[in-house]
Order: sequence, then structure tokens, then C-alpha cells
Amino acid sequence: MVWELLLFALFFIFSQLSPGPDVALVFRAALSRGFRAGAAVGLGCSAGLVLHAALVCSLGAKLLEWTFAPYVCAAAGGWLLFLAWKVFPRRGATGDAGMEGEAPKESLALFFRDGLVSNLLNPKVTFFLLSLATPLLRRYDEPWFPWVMGLSMVVPSACGWMLWSGLLQFPSLRACYVRYTRGIELVFAVLLALFAVGCFVSAAAWTPSAP
Repeated sequence: MVWELLLFALFFIFSQLSPGPDVALVFRAALSRGFRAGAAVGLGCSAGLVLHAALVCSLGAKLLEWTFAPYVCAAAGGWLLFLAWKVFPRRGATGDAGMEGEAPKESLALFFRDGLVSNLLNPKVTFFLLSLATPLLRRYDEPWFPWVMGLSMVVPSACGWMLWSGLLQFPSLRACYVRYTRGIELVFAVLLALFAVGCFVSAAAWTPSAP
């Protein structure tokens, strides 16, 4: 059981590198504002993950029958479009993207909020966790196991985002970002917009599983 949970946690950390809105937000913040900003977004994503993990570990497969999922998915699409608009480079913006000096404390709260809301409004996170956790939840029926499973989702998530945010602070990567800020910001904005379109398409085509 211990080895399975450790492998589950490691897989969870490396799965953060797969394309998605959380990755785009964390990487953009870490590159443009430094480790603290990237970690703040990542911790916001991890805080939102608490709700998804709690749902998976308590309700399990019943979530597949949730009829409100399409509306949450559509709301997530709207939020991602708003974030894409925020990230989109504007004429007259400075090239360093605020990378000189530390991010103001109040901005870290906004970074945390962006990560939290984008994760909370993404029902696909719940179903992703459900697909990963269901085999283990069915194999071990001890009353304490769902709590351990939930921790093995949330703790590695927070550690993983801080790890990636730290690795993105290498001088060569940051120098590259400063040099190509507008182009990279444009790529992030387009990615977020594409994820938003994907949410709208999923919401329109959503078909709850049969009981």
C-alpha cells in the first residue's frame, strides 16, 4: 500500500507537466514574477484540489452522475477567457514583465486567487482524480484510507508546483523570458483561450453517466 501511494504521488507530480490551464498559469507566473508568484498560483491550485480530492474520496463514482458539471465547465471556460485577456500582451508593456525585484505582497494574493478559482471551476480535475484513485479506493476499504489518498493528492500537488516554479528560476530561462516576453505571453494567452474553448465544447457535449 505504501509503495502504491508513493508511486501515485510521484505520478501526480509529473502529471503537472501535461498541458493544462494550471500549468500555463503557474509557469507564466513563475517566469514573469519569480518563484514566489509561481508558488502562490500553485498553492492556489492545490487549495482548489482539496475540494476535488474530498469529492473523489467521499462520493467516488456517484460524481459521474452529477448533472451540474456542464455548467461548472462553462463557468471555467469563461474564467479562462478572462485570464487569457489578462495575460495577452499589450502595447507599451515593459519587457521585464515585473521581474526586477520581488512581487508585492498584495499581488501574491491575486496569484493565489487565480490558481484557486481556475482549479475549483474545473470539473475535469475531479474526473481525472477519479480515474486515478478509483482502483486504489476499491482495493483498500479501510475507513482511514480515503483520507490518506486525499493527502497523497494535495501534498504532492503543492510540492510539485513549488518544485517546477523553483526550476524555472534558472538565469538562462529567465533571461530567455525577458528577451521574448511578448511572444511567450501571447503563447500563454492563446493556450488559455484554447483551454476555454475546450471547456465550452465539453459543456455543450456533456452526457452524464447512467446510474
